[in-house]
Amino acid sequence: MKFVYNLNIKIRGKLMTKFSWMVFFAVILVLTSTLCMGESISVDLSIDSEKVFIEPLEGYQRIRYTDPDAYSAARIGDPDLPAVMVRVLVPRDCVISGIRADETGRMPLGKYTPYPFQGYEILSKAGRDFIPPNADVYESGLIYPEKRITAESTGIARGFKILYFSYIPFEYDTGTSELYIYRHVRFTVSLSKLRHEGIAYRPNAVFNTIVSNAVINPSALESFYPDKMNPSAKATDYDMLIITTDNLLPASQEYADFRASAGISSVVRTVGNIISNYEGATDQLKIKNSIFQHVQNHNISYVLFIGDGGTSVSYSVPDQNLYGYLGADSDNTIPGDVFYSSFDGAFNWNADGDSRVGEMNGDNADISPDVIIGRLSVRQPQQVLDYKNKVASYISSLSHPTFPENLLLSGVQLFNYTGDAEAKSERLYNNYIAPYWETHNKHTLYDTTATVNISNLKALLEQGMNFFHMATHGGVTVWSMETGLAFSSANALALNNIPGIIITIACTSNAFDPEVSGAYDPCLGEAFTRNPNGGSIIYIGASRYGLGEGSLSGHGPSFQYNDWIFRYTLENTYQNIIGAGFTQSKIHMTGAANSDYGMRWVHLALNLLGDPSIKAHKQSGGGGVPVYRFFNTQKGGHLYTISEVERYNVEQLPQWSYEGIAFSVYNSSGSGGTPAFRFFNTRTGIHLYTINPAERDSIMDLPQWSYEGISFYVLPGQETGTVPVYRFFNNVRGGHFYTINEAERDSVMQLPQWSYEGVVFYVFAPA
Repeated sequence: MKFVYNLNIKIRGKLMTKFSWMVFFAVILVLTSTLCMGESISVDLSIDSEKVFIEPLEGYQRIRYTDPDAYSAARIGDPDLPAVMVRVLVPRDCVISGIRADETGRMPLGKYTPYPFQGYEILSKAGRDFIPPNADVYESGLIYPEKRITAESTGIARGFKILYFSYIPFEYDTGTSELYIYRHVRFTVSLSKLRHEGIAYRPNAVFNTIVSNAVINPSALESFYPDKMNPSAKATDYDMLIITTDNLLPASQEYADFRASAGISSVVRTVGNIISNYEGATDQLKIKNSIFQHVQNHNISYVLFIGDGGTSVSYSVPDQNLYGYLGADSDNTIPGDVFYSSFDGAFNWNADGDSRVGEMNGDNADISPDVIIGRLSVRQPQQVLDYKNKVASYISSLSHPTFPENLLLSGVQLFNYTGDAEAKSERLYNNYIAPYWETHNKHTLYDTTATVNISNLKALLEQGMNFFHMATHGGVTVWSMETGLAFSSANALALNNIPGIIITIACTSNAFDPEVSGAYDPCLGEAFTRNPNGGSIIYIGASRYGLGEGSLSGHGPSFQYNDWIFRYTLENTYQNIIGAGFTQSKIHMTGAANSDYGMRWVHLALNLLGDPSIKAHKQSGGGGVPVYRFFNTQKGGHLYTISEVERYNVEQLPQWSYEGIAFSVYNSSGSGGTPAFRFFNTRTGIHLYTINPAERDSIMDLPQWSYEGISFYVLPGQETGTVPVYRFFNNVRGGHFYTINEAERDSVMQLPQWSYEGVVFYVFAPA
């Protein structure tokens, strides 16, 4: 497996000598048995120099390593030499006994005084005084750092064990001021005794993809975890668990039925029912235990809370207060729904038994998610139904000529540098958006090129923006603007636009809980997602402070998490599902959050408002979503499905032969289409699809037919751009066959066992 990095060395703003080295991770897997004693994994890392920049900064030199995995791992006041986070998949039952680094290719870069690490700055408290260099390090005459491998930890993501560690490829001689870089290092991960640990998870297609994308040795998934690579569905399996309140239950069930029509099967449970039937010392632990049981028994991939935070019986799915620490600032009330997504380690995230849940040291909290969590933070049943209609609007917007390709980047001054919001946003765009989005229309609203105010932002949003990133200061109900009043919850509620996906670094604008200072309902994130006529379907932002780095060249934790959310969603982490991209960013950053207080703060406080199972658009889809066609070589019947999960599961079964995309359809009632009802014949194993309510009702009375709900939405009559679907009945086997192919239709007509039944509905030809 190879990873190629492009790096430049830049000294005092001028390009120096270029080197053309290859950066690759060559993974040598030496594990040949189920025992771990004496075995090891070797990973080779070779460094190129096209992303190393050395720039003057306030009398020092800022050493920048612009690789996506680079971050600041120094202590405040120590030389800020960038580290790289490395993620290696290891066997679950093996214990990590050590990591050795064998370094070669040491190369001098010159004499410098590295800029002292300033720590992360709270966005709403920008402008901190300069922290001078730590004399005990800078004047020691010793080599810094003493250790280049740090922050060793492990995390379990749906049963996959990931080893995290950081490596600093730079070396600074404080006696001579010489700075060096190592061009090659071999890491040897030693494994010791066999130890059965943790939870056995069933194979899950979504997490297979997520973990495969996150680690540097994805080929090891099958060799280390062969039993987890072939998911097989059970009759009781669901895609999503919805947890809500009794008051919101009818509307939540209607939403679940709506998502089922798009191929996301759901089961709905209430907080009251969970509290009565599950074990746990607190209501939060009972809810977490219910989620865990649904993962174990029904192999769910997603969880959607429908309810606000807090303790209201009528509308709350209570959040869990978590502890974050930022030196002078700490908070014991951070509402991190990631608590509900992770089951390994201490189940209650409080191993030391004190009043602080999720502490970095002592609480044994495995913060790698095992399920994908989102929250629709509402208080009224009508708000659930409004959201359902907005999701339908988003799905049907595939046929809009420009909306799916529209991106808006906006920002105002973050620290004491004019243009820093633009610089940091453009870095996000150039490194994490543009390379993974083939066709898009970029729009910007920066304080350096335009006026960022309510009216200008509102005008752009109402043009229809699929993705929108906001780099600004924030409060519970506001985003800061360049001039005039702040953009408020009232402004978000008043938008009339196609709802899109919003990601922001703004402080506290996603505080859906009642404990935050200045608590108010709705917070800005809630206002965007509750807006009945527009706003957004997804809002990803901090429920507490956002964190950044004050220099123009610095990026900071909030941006780094957003970087990976964009990249992983756009590069097709499980079919561009936004919750999968969000969760993979958490898994990606777990190692840093296990060792860095600022990273952990953002990890806990960053929440997703909205349905995490929604597939993000990347381009216009014309007729909507594809229908996948399979042929059963044993039974002789065909299966037609729009569900990516079902498609994946059926592909693993030997009796099913994939025949490609049959046609395209709508996947929501908001499209204006007619539902196609699906039945399964329990005697013959063959499916039937019909849009005829009378046929549906008559079949429901027959004991051999099992009703499976709405498969997709089609058109009952021909419209521009549609084609007819021809239906046949097999007089021998008793099944039906559907096709849009006229040549196939004519061929089947010649077979005596097939009876032609005419055109049954209209669809779109596949792209």
